[in-house]
Amino acid sequence: MKRALRILTTLAVAIAFGVAPAQAADPTAVEYAAGSYQGFFLSSMTGENGMFSMDLTPIHHRQLHGNLMVTGMTIPFNVTIGQSQVFTAVGQHGAFVAHGKILQVNGDGSVVAMSHYKLGADRGTLLFLKPIPTDNPLQLANTYTGSFTRDDGQTGALIIVVRQVGSYFSGMATFGDLAAGGMSVPYGATVGVVPPDPDKGAPIHIISLTPFATLTADATVNGDGSISGVVHVMFGDGSVHTARFTLRPFTEPE
Repeated sequence: MKRALRILTTLAVAIAFGVAPAQAADPTAVEYAAGSYQGFFLSSMTGENGMFSMDLTPIHHRQLHGNLMVTGMTIPFNVTIGQSQVFTAVGQHGAFVAHGKILQVNGDGSVVAMSHYKLGADRGTLLFLKPIPTDNPLQLANTYTGSFTRDDGQTGALIIVVRQVGSYFSGMATFGDLAAGGMSVPYGATVGVVPPDPDKGAPIHIISLTPFATLTADATVNGDGSISGVVHVMFGDGSVHTARFTLRPFTEPE
């Protein structure tokens, strides 16, 4: 993907990537998709894997203008979202194209989506998340430890490290013993506020995209500070599994 970005940087000297000025705002039917996103890209050409950010602003019916920011470069585009939540994004002259589907529109205002992309000569996959829009998210611990039980009966330890900024947090999640075939993956996630009903807890949504696995998860921060949820994983070999997990804040031994 870096090579493709270098090509686009050269092209940008001669070609303006911008789009026409936004029209006067009118109902778009896709306001739920507007906002800032964090996500992962994975090149199917080079295997390059990393993170990107993106902003979407409504312009007219079912269309939004976006800016994708990756490795120091900003790529403007327009995106149309259909009633079935299938979308197509196109940059000027077709140098950037993405086609995919919104996977989740959650009641807390967060959104999860996935697409294939073309960027210059590069091809690959994008998985991205709009964090829960709140100024008062639950503050998480720096580390959680616990366990998971997979749908085929496999069990193991689970550790996540948390770096939180507002309602968005990211870090590393380690499933099982790395020396015995476990895996450690980067993730991006969002956490909401504690609802008035203590039995409901604060919602969490998680994504991860690597050559080894594609992961989405939904969880709840319970009243005692523990986290419980379900993760859906598609491994690089094509196999698909779900697992239930429970985590508790890590406490340093005295």
